[in-house]
Amino acid sequence: MRPSQPGSIWTFWWFFGKMHTVACSNAYHHFSPTSNPHLRRYGPCACKTLSPAYKQLLTYLGARRFSSRLPLAAVAVAVVLSACGGDDGGLPDNGNDNGTVQNGGSGSSNYVVTTIAGQFDNPGFADGPAASALFANAIDVALGPNDSLYIADPNNQRIRVLTADGMVSTVAGGSTATSNGILYRDGPCASATFAEPLGLAVDATGNVYVADITAIRKITNPTTSSCAVNTLAGSPQDYGHTDGTGSAARFSGLVKLTLDTAGNLYATEGMEGSDILNGTYIRKITSAGVVTTVAGNPNVPIGDTDGPAASASFNAPMGIALDQQGNLYVADSDNNAIRKITPSGTVSTWAGSPTDAPGFANGTRTAATFNQPWSLTFDTAGNLYVGDAGNSAVRMITPAGVVSTLAGTGSQGHTDGPAAQAEFWETIGLAVDVNGAVYVADGYTIRKIAKQ
Repeated sequence: MRPSQPGSIWTFWWFFGKMHTVACSNAYHHFSPTSNPHLRRYGPCACKTLSPAYKQLLTYLGARRFSSRLPLAAVAVAVVLSACGGDDGGLPDNGNDNGTVQNGGSGSSNYVVTTIAGQFDNPGFADGPAASALFANAIDVALGPNDSLYIADPNNQRIRVLTADGMVSTVAGGSTATSNGILYRDGPCASATFAEPLGLAVDATGNVYVADITAIRKITNPTTSSCAVNTLAGSPQDYGHTDGTGSAARFSGLVKLTLDTAGNLYATEGMEGSDILNGTYIRKITSAGVVTTVAGNPNVPIGDTDGPAASASFNAPMGIALDQQGNLYVADSDNNAIRKITPSGTVSTWAGSPTDAPGFANGTRTAATFNQPWSLTFDTAGNLYVGDAGNSAVRMITPAGVVSTLAGTGSQGHTDGPAAQAEFWETIGLAVDVNGAVYVADGYTIRKIAKQ
């Protein structure tokens, strides 16, 4: 296991409480200092088996963050996951306990993989030249104006940017977010704080949107001295599932974002109430902060039901992307499938199969297999790229539904070079530029897949 980024025990218990991953008990739980306004009593909690995707997310944002300085905290993660029927929650080891993994074929011979920022096996925080910059965990990327690449770095509670001159800098947020009990602070970027920024989107004018657990945050003028953060929708204080406008809306664990040409955001959503439901909602947020539910229903159990959006079910939806015809595509991680939502509100399975074990097989649509797809993005030709996290690979789906492997071997590692031999650690954030180059948030590094 790679080194983990040190953090505070206070944040550990806050995040533990927010994730609701507590051992079975009929008692109420209160996990943190009473001075933290975001914490409350959770329970009585019912023990549920955590899904692979959320075990992954918990370990990624929890254990890796605290285990190097706080071994007892790492033990606590393992104890809780064990109590809920889970394992260590790490990224799956292909061919071990995640079903039969078939060879997806070598990556494209026309592409090469390079590391463009960060250092593998060296987590931390450092701005500066890309080669010496450090990330605690790069979990999402989004392209902005002037070839800038925005990076969500939740363990540092920062939004970072890699500019065309090869420099990494902090746009907003910082380590002081947990030192004074204020996890969501709007205002000038230099003093604004985030809780766990997991998803990013950038609009045509350069504004950056952030999925920050229970709120949608907006960064205006991100490259100027008037950079500011405000909350577009949701409430930092409250979990829930409520449609409405601005602070009247409630979210229950925002993960990833995408934008349409009219400026509407679409978000995947995870946790609800006092348990983890593994994500059953797709939400829409207008530029005015009006929130509606696009698909999923709080009364519908998690599952893989296709059909009308209001009765459809998902199992840990993570990545989300929009095609030129207005169809939404969702990386339904624990169903190992890519789902499609039409503008008329019909949900179908586009690629992969929820009934199949996780795998790594290329093919057409449902003949292909995935292993916890986490991220999605389209290129200008209509090809859909999939961050197939459990396979440590980037897959590509043509408009006709043909699935191939763009880069990655199915083995976890960090190797640059021809796409056929390149290895990734965790392909959980993707972006593609107008030239077809794919950018990958890969743990402590940012990778680039481009034509030779």
